[in-house]
Amino acid sequence: GMLQKFLSSKGEHHSVVRATWSPQVCLLERRVNRHRVRDKQVQMHERCVTFEGSEQFSSSAPISGTALATHIQALCANIVEHVAHVSSQCISRMICHFQVDESGRVWFLFCSCLRMTRSAATNQPRTPVNPDPAFHVVAPDVILAERAPTA
Repeated sequence: GMLQKFLSSKGEHHSVVRATWSPQVCLLERRVNRHRVRDKQVQMHERCVTFEGSEQFSSSAPISGTALATHIQALCANIVEHVAHVSSQCISRMICHFQVDESGRVWFLFCSCLRMTRSAATNQPRTPVNPDPAFHVVAPDVILAERAPTA
C-alpha cells in the first residue's frame, strides 16, 4: 500500500488525469467521480475513486484546451529525462497519474506502470535534472555555504 496526502480537485468532484507515455505518443484521459467530494451521505471511497475503482463511480471526461495536455506531456518528458540522467535505464513506457488542485496546479500522484530498457550510453556522467522547471533546485554546496558559521 501507499500513504499519500489527499488533494482537493478543482471543482466539486474528484478528478484525476492519467497519462500513458511512450516515445511515440502521450495519451491523456481524465476520469471524474460521479459524487460530490463533500457529500457526506456517500462513503468516502465512493466519493474519491477514479481510475482505481469500478467504472460505476466515475466517468471519462474530456480535457479541454491544450494548456493542461501540453503541461502534462512536458512533465512526463521531464520524468523520462531525469530517470535517464540518474540511472543506466531508459523509460520505454509509463502510466502516470496527475491531479489539478483548486489553485490550478498540476500534481504528480503516482506511476502505475513503468517499463525500462538499458540505456545505450551507460558511461555518461550523471548530472541532476530538475523534473519541474518552475521549481528551483539549490545545489548542496550553496546550502552548506549558507549554513557555514562566519568568523
